[in-house]
Amino acid sequence: MGLIFLVLDGNTPAKKTSQRAFKRGKFTKILPSERHENWHDANMASLVLPDVPLPLSGRQRLSVHFVRKAHRKWDYTNALDAVQDFLVDAGILADDNAEALCLGNITHEYDKTNPRAIVFLEDDSGTMNLWRKIVDAYSEMRKILMEKVNRG
Repeated sequence: MGLIFLVLDGNTPAKKTSQRAFKRGKFTKILPSERHENWHDANMASLVLPDVPLPLSGRQRLSVHFVRKAHRKWDYTNALDAVQDFLVDAGILADDNAEALCLGNITHEYDKTNPRAIVFLEDDSGTMNLWRKIVDAYSEMRKILMEKVNRG
């Protein structure tokens, strides 16, 4: 699988900031902020899915370039959560857990007139196999060294 490229328009809002709570009997329903819902719905409506089988299979590497509207304080974590949840809701990813997704480059810049998130997804299955080999080799090397230390 090659590279998948998406542009999500607007300042990526945090899902957790300004959550709304609704009581229904003895149950409380927590909803994301209205700003997040508006961003999510607008991007879902304008989404053009790539011509590949979805959800993507194998481990995917996610890179995002955030273009923010203003120089206000913000953090990558909340914005990344919103992007990852969007990719799952859109059916592009089956899940956004650590087994299915790893992070690539996360960068940002500012543009008052055109805030957006530029999203790249690429297959990372081969990289995971390479890291597994490196970890296995390190473990084996460490085991040999410990045996030498214990012998004397």
